[in-house]
Amino acid sequence: PGAQGRVSGAKMGSKKKSKKEKKGKKEKKGKKKDAKKHRKEAPEPEFGARGFIKETDKYDKEGEFRAWLGEVKKLDVESLQKWEEKELFKEYAEDYNTATLPHEKFYNLEKWSREEAARRAREDPTAAAATAAIERESFNDEEERKREIQAERERRDAEYKRETYLRMKSDSGDLENLREQERLKELRKNAYNMGDMETVARVNKILAPDEPDAGR
Repeated sequence: PGAQGRVSGAKMGSKKKSKKEKKGKKEKKGKKKDAKKHRKEAPEPEFGARGFIKETDKYDKEGEFRAWLGEVKKLDVESLQKWEEKELFKEYAEDYNTATLPHEKFYNLEKWSREEAARRAREDPTAAAATAAIERESFNDEEERKREIQAERERRDAEYKRETYLRMKSDSGDLENLREQERLKELRKNAYNMGDMETVARVNKILAPDEPDAGR
């Protein structure tokens, strides 16, 4: 009887353990289903939910774009070529329009800065005042730097336009000179055929600087 009791007890214990395992598995499945359901119900970012910007809005979003470049892409706009900057702004605009930028500041830097300053002021008024003074000075320095960069870009553009104009002017002058030489050579040929050696000699003198063998 003792042995039978132990066997019976073992069976009962095994059944209880089996029930607990089944219950645990059901609970896990239920949690997984809830998690999947929650993921499905989570709304996806809508296009234009935070506004819509185009390439022409780059000037208005200069601060946000620079912040995104520095913090997300780890790049400095001054080190970029024009075409690189343009391509990166396209990428920034796409994330902006699809509301997938990683931080609030990249949508509206000024608003975020005000809210952040207000939060710091509530937490520590003295430290907030000192920080605000530093930020104002930094902002002024940044504005001055922007003006210097813009002035340098305008100077380079003006220099490029001037060089292009001079090159085109030079090419035009060369073309006119070539046409004149061809006209004089034709005149010399006709004069030679007519026996007008005086005209031939005069044309040779004109062509001499550009045609070493003009007298031959």
